[in-house]
Amino acid sequence: MPELGEIEDFLLKEASLIMKVEKQALVPETTFKELGLDSMALLELLLSIERKYGVQMLHAGLDAKDMRSFRSLAGRIARELGEA
Repeated sequence: MPELGEIEDFLLKEASLIMKVEKQALVPETTFKELGLDSMALLELLLSIERKYGVQMLHAGLDAKDMRSFRSLAGRIARELGEA
């Protein structure tokens, strides 16, 4: 199972590609609201997670707490992977 830092790094890399911003401008505590991620960008990020980790995030019952920041989403991914 990947470590939390590895998952966070993956999320930051993917978001930087989706949003066309430098990865160095993002930190795990960056909220999706601060970044201005819209629903299509979030969908793209969730699909990237599914491809990388094989976790069905679109059907995982994500809530606002899970989707607050890269760190909170990484924590949810780690929990999903631990249950798989």
